[in-house]
Amino acid sequence: MSHNSHDSEKKSYLSSVINYYFVASPRSVFAILYLLFFGFFLIFFLKNIVLAFRFVFNTLFSPASSLGVDYLIWGSIFIICLVVPFFASIFAIFLPLELKKRSWSKTTRILIILLASFLIINFVLISDFSTGFVEKQTPIKTFLELKGISPRF
Repeated sequence: MSHNSHDSEKKSYLSSVINYYFVASPRSVFAILYLLFFGFFLIFFLKNIVLAFRFVFNTLFSPASSLGVDYLIWGSIFIICLVVPFFASIFAIFLPLELKKRSWSKTTRILIILLASFLIINFVLISDFSTGFVEKQTPIKTFLELKGISPRF
């Protein structure tokens, strides 16, 4: 029974997100553009999540003795850089709805969304560029080639 109440809470939250973006008002035009922008980021960086899972899976089934400390450090950074853009995009999509729940003025909420969008875009770009740099490091590059995993670039 608690499982059903959890499902209805989840559905009601998702429906409130949908209702936030798709309402009959002039604001909806900007909201839909915002959703499309970060929705595209979300879809684009989904491949990073797949790559991260493949990387972790292959790491788990590799002999630990063949992986050094440098692999551990670069591998951890690689995983973080892969997943950050995806989850930042999810955060950006849910942010306007969460801010609407606040009792702040409309101007304040709009400014926060604009500032957060700017910061999220920069955060995503830095993380994406960092991923490209990290996957060219010898331990990661060697591991990806050895396991036949195609790097992103």
